[in-house]
Amino acid sequence: MYVIVRPMSGSGLTDYDEFFAETRPKLVGLGLALTGDLQIAQELAQEALIRAWVHWRRIRSYDQPAAWARRVVRNLAADRAKRLRRTPATPPIEHVPAPTPDRLALISALAMLPGTKERHSSSTTGSDYRWPRSRWSWAYPRAPSGHG
Repeated sequence: MYVIVRPMSGSGLTDYDEFFAETRPKLVGLGLALTGDLQIAQELAQEALIRAWVHWRRIRSYDQPAAWARRVVRNLAADRAKRLRRTPATPPIEHVPAPTPDRLALISALAMLPGTKERHSSSTTGSDYRWPRSRWSWAYPRAPSGHG
């Protein structure tokens, strides 16, 4: 996020400078408690302080502007946690185990089964692919024969 810095009428910057100096370490500490990661905590505090600066004319009149900034840090940390839960964790490539000789033998044996090659070749090329009767049929399990 980029912020265009313009001088505010009626001072205000001195108030914000004091607010920044007093609040930043506390916001980093809160972010660290919420995330367990100092770098992320610093980013959350930075984002909260940027948002406070953008809205400073309104926020400086609050009884406790630091409470507003703490709420922003908590919301940002919660949003980050939600995003991490939605994103599937993929193991790094270096942690994928090498195939064992047994697994390689199994793959070779499966490749020799009758019809396997034909099923794989048509599914990868798409030449023999037929669309299902219903566009949603893939989403619902089929009923066993004789039950509907």
